[in-house]
Amino acid sequence: MLGENMTHPPWSTKAGVVFPVARVENGIRARQPCYRVSPRAAVFLAAVLEYVTAELLELAGNTARCCRRRRVTPSDVLLASREDVELLALLRGAVIPGACVPQFLLDALRPRTPPRKATLEDRERRRRERRMSLGLLVVLPPEAWGAHMMGGGGDGGGSGPAALQP
Repeated sequence: MLGENMTHPPWSTKAGVVFPVARVENGIRARQPCYRVSPRAAVFLAAVLEYVTAELLELAGNTARCCRRRRVTPSDVLLASREDVELLALLRGAVIPGACVPQFLLDALRPRTPPRKATLEDRERRRRERRMSLGLLVVLPPEAWGAHMMGGGGDGGGSGPAALQP
C-alpha cells in the first residue's frame, strides 16, 4: 500500500474511508477563517460525504433498474433525491446538470400501450354506467325485486317476465 517515497499511510486509509481526507481538510481550511482545524473534523466530514454519496447512488441505481437501464443518469439522481425525504431536504436548492426531467413528467415519458379497440359490449357497458351515474337508469339486484316485478302479483294484470310466457 505504501509507495517507495511514502513514509506514512494516507489519512483516508487510516480512517477507513474512500473519500480523500487531506483534500477535505484543505477545503475546510480554505472556507473557514480560523487558525486551527482538527484533523478529526476532516475525517468526520469525509465519512459523512461518503455516506450521503453512497445513499444517493444506491437510490439512483434502484431508479435506473426500475426503468430497465443499467447506467445511472443525472435524471436518475434527480428522481432519487426527490423520492427520499432526507435527501430532498438536503438537496432542495441543488441544480443537477443534465437532469432536466421533473418527477411528474416521468410517467409521460414512459412508452404507452396502444389502446385496444372497444367492442360492442364495452360500449354498452360504458353507456349503462353513464346512465346509472346520471340517475337515468336504476338497476336493482334480483333479491330486491318484488312479486309484482316477477309476475306473481295478485292483480292478474300480467306485468313482468311471467306475462310474456304463453
